[in-house]
Amino acid sequence: MTGIIDEDKERVFDRLVRLDPSRHYKGTGLGLSMVKAILSRHKATISLHDNNPGLLVNIHFK
Repeated sequence: MTGIIDEDKERVFDRLVRLDPSRHYKGTGLGLSMVKAILSRHKATISLHDNNPGLLVNIHFK
């Protein structure tokens, strides 16, 4: 798999979303929603892109 599929790239920022239920690590699905909230308070944006393989995360401070 290469990163996150396009249909899920905005959904991962919602609270309690975990895309891969087969992962061995427990979690609540709050991580990226908290990151986006913190960045918003600092007037920054986050975007996700394919890195083939993997995920590229861009954070832009205004």
